Amino acid sequence: VLAWSLRRGVGLSDAASALTVTTLAAAVPFAVWATGGLETMAFATLFFLVFALVALAPGGVPVAAAGLAGLALALIRVEGTFWAVGLGVLGWAARRARGEREGWAVVGYLVVVAAGAWAWWIARYLYYGDPWPNTVYVKVGFSAETLGSGARYLATFALTWLTPVFVLLSLPVLLQRSRRAVGLAALTCWAGIWTYAAVVGGDFMAMGRFLLPASPFLALLLGTIVDEVDANRGPVAGALTAITALSLALPASFDLHLVPRGLRERFHFRWSVPPYQSEYHVWRRMVGQAAESMPSHADTIRSYCEAASAGDSP
Repeated sequence: VLAWSLRRGVGLSDAASALTVTTLAAAVPFAVWATGGLETMAFATLFFLVFALVALAPGGVPVAAAGLAGLALALIRVEGTFWAVGLGVLGWAARRARGEREGWAVVGYLVVVAAGAWAWWIARYLYYGDPWPNTVYVKVGFSAETLGSGARYLATFALTWLTPVFVLLSLPVLLQRSRRAVGLAALTCWAGIWTYAAVVGGDFMAMGRFLLPASPFLALLLGTIVDEVDANRGPVAGALTAITALSLALPASFDLHLVPRGLRERFHFRWSVPPYQSEYHVWRRMVGQAAESMPSHADTIRSYCEAASAGDSP
């Protein structure tokens, strides 16, 4: 989806698109959560797919495809409905900034999302007798302490991987008139995802799981920067820009850090896991815990199967 968006929606060259997709594929948090289970990667894919269809698709908004993708986004997580509606408004603003008139198409998209999401919400309420899933009551709550933990969560990610800092330092490129419509839309999505992660207090799991949906937007912004450098300074300079961004992030993959440990420790947010550990070590610990739990799970399943085959269990 990212490759298609860069070529068809943004109009980047093949070389800039290839370099951009490579930086995303080589990003360790992206690779970890591509195989990490949960709905994380599916949510990230749907989030970016909706953005690509509503804001970037050439020839206008494909109402049916965008509406179904937005509905899937609304159903995969409880906050997905709000993201789907926000992406519709953002897509309308981005197309209007480019001189396109897609108001009714965006309305059609929102109708599909709203109708499906409301039908599902009503059905769930009638069945469970409660408007929200249990996770909302358990995990959602706003306080100064939660916001502080979320801010440290963002700082830990940025100081570990550094690519976000590189992109932010390149904002003048993204705000040029020819790049502004797409650049500001992608930047808004990136900022929205990071803000949400901060408001809910971050996540204890390794490699910034809550920030994964922002990864393709970060890559898109980086691709825009690479393309601009390529156009003005030549393909070698464009390639060096992409390699520089990638080189800033790769050392942390091997627990080698460009930012001193003392500075990173100041943003320790996992109070339940003292002392401070790098994202690499937290990931290693999680992998070890998963490996240790697998034999016990296998034994439990085997015992249930044996009991069932013997007629001792329904």
